[in-house]
Amino acid sequence: MENVNVNNSQFNHLKGIGGWLILVAISLVITAIRFVIDLMSWCSSVFSSDSMEVIADGDYPFLLPFLIFEGVTNLLFFIAYIYLNIQFFTKNYRTPKLFTMILLGNLAFIVVDAIFAGLIFDEPMFDGETAIDLIRLVIYCAIWIPYFAVSIRVKNTFVEGKPSCDMMGQKPTLVS
Repeated sequence: MENVNVNNSQFNHLKGIGGWLILVAISLVITAIRFVIDLMSWCSSVFSSDSMEVIADGDYPFLLPFLIFEGVTNLLFFIAYIYLNIQFFTKNYRTPKLFTMILLGNLAFIVVDAIFAGLIFDEPMFDGETAIDLIRLVIYCAIWIPYFAVSIRVKNTFVEGKPSCDMMGQKPTLVS
């Protein structure tokens, strides 16, 4: 495979949030909104009187720590997606790595959450909804992580704030 110089003038038009990156942009905004809706739904179900009775009964001793883990993790993912949106739309050079880390973290969370839920409730770990979420995210990761790793448009777009060193060994400076 030939190494392509992304600074070559023939690739200058492949820059900016265009092409396939438009789909990623839409997806990132929708995902952040979805996390808000999911958090609100989670809070209303967890703090309902029925849920409080189940927690108080003590039949599931690990339920409260599990719910805290789930709530805190979802809140952290919401914050991460807001931060990712900011980095994405400001075309920060950290975006590709941040995007990959958040997607892989989300994938790991779905698996860990399903395992814990299955152990606590003694039910199948991957119910229909969880399996669909997992499959959807695996497909999303399989498409977009490699795209972010090899795309010339990604390499040309996400360059803001990248430190630059000159050849004389001086301290890095920011390129805008």
